[in-house]
Amino acid sequence: MIERKDVETVKLGRRKFVSTKSIEALFAVNEAAAVKPAAEPQILDLNECCTITQAQQLYGVSQTGLYLILKKYNIRKYISGKFTYVQKKDLDIYLKRIGDE
Repeated sequence: MIERKDVETVKLGRRKFVSTKSIEALFAVNEAAAVKPAAEPQILDLNECCTITQAQQLYGVSQTGLYLILKKYNIRKYISGKFTYVQKKDLDIYLKRIGDE
């Protein structure tokens, strides 16, 4: 980094000293890049959602089958307390086709 002149140095005799501002600037850039903006909490209407157990009963799908569908199609899950919710409209897109066949 000294050879590429990424940091500022001062030469005193045979020694080279790196300025603390240069070192702080390196870490400040990395910290700023690592900080992600907080995601806004999404308001969810629970009347348009169902729990995983309700989805299994509603669509007649096993727990493993439902899990694989959620993962394959990247269907978003919402956790509230001890329950996991999924929007019915998201499930309808993929699971109505199974029931129609």
